[in-house]
Amino acid sequence: MSTSTPQVSTTLALCCAALVFAGALWALLAHGLAFATRLGPHGVGVLYAQHGAPAASADWIWVPLLLGLGLYALYQCREPQRQALLHYRIRFLVAAAALLAGLWLQLLDARQLGAALVIGLLLLADLFLVLRRISRKVLYTSADRWITRATMGLFFGTTLVMVLTNFTAWVPTLGVEALARPVHAATALLVLLTCLAVSAMTFFNPMGIYVNLGAAWMALWIAVAAYDGPRASAPVAICATIGTALLLICLLSSVRIRVRQLTGD
Repeated sequence: MSTSTPQVSTTLALCCAALVFAGALWALLAHGLAFATRLGPHGVGVLYAQHGAPAASADWIWVPLLLGLGLYALYQCREPQRQALLHYRIRFLVAAAALLAGLWLQLLDARQLGAALVIGLLLLADLFLVLRRISRKVLYTSADRWITRATMGLFFGTTLVMVLTNFTAWVPTLGVEALARPVHAATALLVLLTCLAVSAMTFFNPMGIYVNLGAAWMALWIAVAAYDGPRASAPVAICATIGTALLLICLLSSVRIRVRQLTGD
């Protein structure tokens, strides 16, 4: 059985790029960054009113994320990448991720938290497939490492924590008072467990450093929001701070190991 990569036409690669750009633009407009607007009650601002949510400054992570998606859309159109097996396997998954991100943010803007949670979980599943396929390939070019691996890893890490926030914002809408206290406590625990899982991934997956960076950024702003203001919560603040510290320690340790491997020390 042949293992050669099927030939991909320029038209197909351009169609994929168009889908990625459409999804990124949709996400940009739904998020409110296109016109540098304050989110307030719009966009993902509905999440920022909840305990365990990050401070609003965290949303600027979407700028490098969407720029990275745009770079990937152009990069996979180049002749060497157009015929590469890796990009043959992930390009339309990446396009689906961009479109799902746009739909997810649009649903958050409409305050449809339940539907947004479903789409957010689908987005996570899609990104997980992308990560698995990238992790199994040796990336020989620096461009692949910095564009493909960094963009998708950062995207997954950020989305992972934001979907968790989506969940904690959705539960109170069920109107069950008995769930309020358990969910508040569970939020703190979920933040810490998520940070622990990503910390372990940092050492055992080539994408781990980038996933760590995205998750650490969001966890840091969760801690900031939980220490003061209307969303102050001691359990969430403590767990998010511990989680952020673990992520940063693992990130620095992993970077040191990678540098030693590259320099041959």
